[in-house]
This record gives sequence, C-alpha cells and structure tokens, in this order.
Amino acid sequence: MQVHPEIGMDNIINRLVALTHGERHTRYTGDGYRAIDGPISAKALADHLNGGQALGVYMCIGSARTASHCLVLDFDDHDKRGVALMPTLTVALHLESLGIPHLIFRSGGGHGYHIWLVFKEARPPKWLWNYAKAILSSVEADREKFVPVTSGKLKGEKRNAKGKVTHVEHGVEVLPKGDGWQNVAIPCGRESVPMRIVRRGTLAALEQCALDDLTLEFVPVPEHEVEPAEMGAGERDAAFDAFIKAYDVDDYTSWGAAGLALVAAFGADDEWAKERWVAWARGSAKFKPGDEDQWDGLKPKKYSPLSFWRIATRHGYQGPWPGKKKGVSDSKLEAFNAEWALMYVEGKVEFLNTTTGFPSNTESFNILTEPVEDVRNAWRKWDGRRQFNGYTFAPPGYTGDKFNLFRGWPVEPTSGDASLFEKYVVEILCRGDTDLAHWVLTFVADAVQRPWSARPGSGLAIRGPQGSGKSFLGKCVQAALGELALEVTNSQRVGQQFNDLLVGKTVLLCEEAFFTGSPQQANMLKNLITARDWTFEPKNRKSFTTPNIFRVIATTNDSHAVAIDNDDRRWTIIESLPVCPHDPDSRAARDWWEPYYALVENDPGAVLRFLLDYKVDRGLIGVPHHTAAKAEDKESSDPLLQVLIHMVETGTCPDDLRGDGRVASGATYERVKERGGRWSSQQSLANDLRKRFGAKTAKGCIKIKRVEMRSDSSGIITPVVVSRKDYDGLQMPPLPELRSMVSAITRRAHEGPEAWQPFEPDSPAGIKADPNGGDAEAVEQQYVIDKGQVVDHEVPF
Repeated sequence: MQVHPEIGMDNIINRLVALTHGERHTRYTGDGYRAIDGPISAKALADHLNGGQALGVYMCIGSARTASHCLVLDFDDHDKRGVALMPTLTVALHLESLGIPHLIFRSGGGHGYHIWLVFKEARPPKWLWNYAKAILSSVEADREKFVPVTSGKLKGEKRNAKGKVTHVEHGVEVLPKGDGWQNVAIPCGRESVPMRIVRRGTLAALEQCALDDLTLEFVPVPEHEVEPAEMGAGERDAAFDAFIKAYDVDDYTSWGAAGLALVAAFGADDEWAKERWVAWARGSAKFKPGDEDQWDGLKPKKYSPLSFWRIATRHGYQGPWPGKKKGVSDSKLEAFNAEWALMYVEGKVEFLNTTTGFPSNTESFNILTEPVEDVRNAWRKWDGRRQFNGYTFAPPGYTGDKFNLFRGWPVEPTSGDASLFEKYVVEILCRGDTDLAHWVLTFVADAVQRPWSARPGSGLAIRGPQGSGKSFLGKCVQAALGELALEVTNSQRVGQQFNDLLVGKTVLLCEEAFFTGSPQQANMLKNLITARDWTFEPKNRKSFTTPNIFRVIATTNDSHAVAIDNDDRRWTIIESLPVCPHDPDSRAARDWWEPYYALVENDPGAVLRFLLDYKVDRGLIGVPHHTAAKAEDKESSDPLLQVLIHMVETGTCPDDLRGDGRVASGATYERVKERGGRWSSQQSLANDLRKRFGAKTAKGCIKIKRVEMRSDSSGIITPVVVSRKDYDGLQMPPLPELRSMVSAITRRAHEGPEAWQPFEPDSPAGIKADPNGGDAEAVEQQYVIDKGQVVDHEVPF
C-alpha cells in the first residue's frame, strides 16, 4: 500500500486517502468540487474530519490514472425523500452474505449513502464496473432489481404493456466511472458519518457508529486460478477450514447460510461438500438425526460460485481459486485489458495500446500480441473488454465513451523560481512592452492551463536573427507541456494526407520551413489557427475528426514572418532583436543564455506552476496584438498595399500625368505584378480596388507605353513619353481619404501631399550622361506626348 505523504494510518479515513491519487485532490465549494494541485496535508484532512473544509480525492492512481484501489456504490437521494436507506441496507446485507468486506457511510448531503469496497491491488475501472454489475445483478429482494449507472437515479418503476408494475429498478451510481480524474468525496465531511449494520432479533438496520467501530479489509480476489479439475483435495479442505470460521455452529441459521455457499460453489451432488457440511453441523449440540437432509433443500439463488472462496480467503485461506475460463485466468485478462482496448472509429475497428497511446490495425495487433495469443483471443470475446468509440481531447475526469487523448501534464508543478522565464518574455522577447508581454503570457498560459480547450483563433509569429532568443519561448512551452507540444519543420507532414503526428498535440512550434512558400501553405496555416474542427488521416487506419485545439507559435530568421491579409485577425507578430552582447556562436553567448536554459532543463515544474497560476483572459487572445512588425509584414505580404503606400506617400498614381487621381487598370496591374502580385487579371485587381478602397470606374485614363529618347534637327536629345489616354481605369478617392484607409491597415501614419500630383516618369535605363549638356530647361520645354500633343503643364523629371 502506498501511504499518502504526511498522512498517518491512525484511522480508516486516512487509509482510504492513502489509496487514492496522492498529488491532487478536490475541495468542496458549495456547488461542486474544485481541483487542487498537491497532496492533502495532515492538517487539512484533520480539518475535514472536524467539520471544516470538506475535501474529495481522485480515485484513479498513477500518472496514467487507469486503475483504482476503491469501488464506491453511491445511493443518491437528491429529493430528500428517504428512498436511499433500504436499497443501501439490502445491498450491504447481500455483500455480507457473499463474504465481501465493505464500509458504509452516509453521504455529505445527509440523505444518500456510499458503500466502499477496497482492493489490495488497483484494478481498471472497467473491471470494477463489471464487478459491481455482477454483485448488483445477483441481489434478489422481492421484485427489486439493482443496476449500475453513471449518474444516480435511485428508483424507478418498470411496468408491462398493461401498466402493471413488474419490478422496481434501483439505479446505483458506480465510481470510478472510467479512467482519468475521477472524484469522490472523502467520508466524514459535511453531513457524512460512518454507518454499520445492526440486528435486533430477525431484523437488520443501519445505524451511525464511531470510526473506530469500522474495520478496513480488502475484498478477496484470487491471486491465481486453476481449473476446477486440477483443484486438489488439500486445497478444498484448507479452504473449507477457513470458510467455516465465518459461521457459528450453534446458530441454526448459520447452517443454512454455510450450506448455500457450498452448494453454489460445488453443487448439491458433490459428496465432499455435503460430508464436510454435515460433519461440521454434527459438532453442535442442537444437531438432531435427520437434520442432514436439509442439504437437499438448499437453493442458493443469491450466492455465486465464488462466494465460498471469497469467504474462505477472508478468513485465512491463501490457496488458488477455481478459474472461470479454461486456459485463461481473470488476472491475465485484466493485465491484457489494462494495456489494450478495442477502438471503434467511424465504422472501423482498431486496437489501442493505452500504455503507449499508439493504435494498431488488426494485422499489426495480431502480430504484436502473438506471444499471448490465447489471452488475446479470450479477451476479444470477454464482456469486460475495454472499448472506446473514437477519440477526444477532454479535461481530466472525462467519463464519455471516447478515448481521452489528454493524459495529464508531463511534469508536476513545483514552487521553484520562474522569474527568469517572465524576464525573458517581458524584457527580451517583448522589449519592455508590458501589454504585448501580457498577451504572449496569456496565449501560452491558456494552452498550458486548458490544453483541451478550443483554439483561441490567433497565432504567434516571432522573427529575428540567429541568437536573438526567439526559440526560447518554444523551449519553455515544451518544458511545461512535454509531448503535447510538437516541433514542426516540414509543412507537408501537417498538410499531407497522413498527418497523424498531430494527434494529441495542442501547441505546434513551427519553424521557418513550415510557413514560407506557396499560398496553399498560407491557407493551411489559417485553418490551423481558426478552423473549428480538424480531421486526422492516419495511414492504414480510419480517419477521424476532433475539435481544433491547435495553438501555433512560428519562428523564422527571415525579415518577413508570415504572409498575412490586410484585414488579418489571426497573427500577433514580434520582431526579436539580439540582446546578448556576444557573438551568437561564441562560448560567451552560451554562458550568457545558460541560466535561462538551465531553468527549463532542471526545473520545468517551476515554469508549469507559473503558467498554471497566470490569470488568463481568453477574450484578450481572441484577437491579435498589433505590433510594428505586423505592420511591416502586412506591407511585404501584399504587393497592392505596397503600391498604395507609394501612392499616398508620393501623392501620385501610376502614369497619371494629369495628376487628377485617375489610373489605368493596366498601369496599376503592372506595378503590382512587379512586386509579386498574384491577381489573375487587370479586371480582378480593379474589382479589389473598388471593393476595398472605394475606387470608382473611370474612362480616358493614361497608360504610358514607353519613354523614348529622340533627337531634333538641332541634335538635342529629348525624352518623349509614348502613351495613350483612352484606357479604362479607376478614379481613386481623394488622397486624404485613401491615406486614411491605408493607415487603418498598416496602423501607422503616412506623410505626403494633401492632393494628387502629376506622375513623373522615369528616364529610360542605360542613359549614363545628360545628352543635352546639362540644359535641363531646354529638355523640359521639349517634353511632348505621343501624336505631337503638348501637355498643358510642365512635367518635371
């Protein structure tokens, strides 16, 4: 038995607590139980027993929380009608008759009851459920039936087609309900008190007692089993000698009780059983000739074949029990069941190794379990076999029929010093911007505190040179979340068909190769951040869909972090600058960073504790935090925005020689295409300008075809603009309005003229000297338009 830290063994409550999860418990708040990290102190437990703060425990133990020492039968009475007492007494008397030790407590609300059964070896919840089902189904009490349920509806009448009551069905809530964080109230808190069975003549009742009146005994379970044919006479005699200690030979009713258990175990025709029973009964002064004939009338309806062996084990027998399955014992089935579970995913059967978390198809499962083929085959037909109907990623304590991919945090939180982590985020990563640092810490803390929750709808991108410390945030996240965080360097592994590497992950640490590249990759990143659901497509297995829980943290050395839209509502972008005064590749730089990396390597629990305690506002991270780096990335992501910024800062539209804000569609299209724009046509770009920036359709727009250098009769070389002014195009809004729209996107001011200015075309490339000998004034005067039309104003070069 594992003794809980700081808790002694001076009473039954302490011993029960010692058999539960030792590193986490719950506290009653008036409307339920709230999880508390850390073990229960001796002082807190004493306060609970003295009527102070009521506490609860998590029943399933170990890091995987897939087994429990305790089984609790909960008889609820939410309406306070007194309906829980008699069903509790009936089941308790039945347990007593089967030789199954148990403890009875009135529940904390003061009206229901809990019956505790305790096992020396922890058992899987499914095994405990089947054990409870077997016990409850064997109770016979005047048309009353008991069934295990997951939420307590204590009593319900069952009627036939004519409306006549056929029986009363009692729903008994069975705890634990499954793997994970399964809470139960610690007895003797609030209105809970210990109870025991008392008898007054032929009547039995439940009455309150002292804790010292109770005895904690483990439920007898065979350590090993043999075939009934292999059970030697020595084992049966030893078992009988222990078994009969439970009965008073001078109590006439004990004769019947002992005989019923023997008939259930060996049958009424077994001569050995009858002879041992008669020989024992003859030892009583009350025995009379002919009493041995009572044997033939024994009908053991409420005794199981194992009742005899349970009672014998309870009274000292240590030998084997007869096995129920030929060739495969329950202990082997339970061991196999603790490792494997059948997984039913959207019409296809798989087999899940719950120890490793890896599923296998039927062929792989058969190969892996070939050494224990007999156990595997028996397990597949066993009604106690674990089975899940798909996957989910849910909080601790999930009790549904899916397999919970969340198996807990990888390290235990500690009270260490995490100030270096906070300093890194505030001073190094965010350069003293406390609002930005709060956003980053909230984003990370949300992922750590509730990794099963839906994606926040925003992502974090960090760009900066090597040695700036941009990757350290990911190291801290990995320290706190372990395998729940995945480092991704290849976008194809995420977007391709077989993406099962993402199963069970909540944070994706994406490096540069992941998010630079095609528009398809950019769209995939958007889906990772904002899609409501995500579909996983494992190779050779059935695909399945779960809610999207991904948080994306991207890092890059490039000066452009991610491709984002003008109206982006997904990304917070940070520019990480070098703070270490040493060469990034030097030993001095490694020494400078060493305390930071020592924190996550030597005390990751301190980082986890800091993030678990950080106050999270999910509304804050539902929208990104604007930064100067994000404004730069918007500009570098959008060639059209780049052209518009040039327009509002120079006050000129492409090829607009008149300076009235009219621009040919083709002129704008060429400028955007030069910067890498991907619009399919001039028309699609013009439509975008109309929708997003208030442009209007215009006629007679100028489009410069080329600029030529022509020589006149005097030998003076003059630039000539070859153009047309009959192109379709757009009338751009007044310059102040357009500048305001552009500033709304970039989040920065753009200085420039207050009204549109004439466009100044560039001179042809390749002219190395002024062909006019520096006579710029003469050149201006000769500036002409195609077809000999002279502009009505001067156009400077």
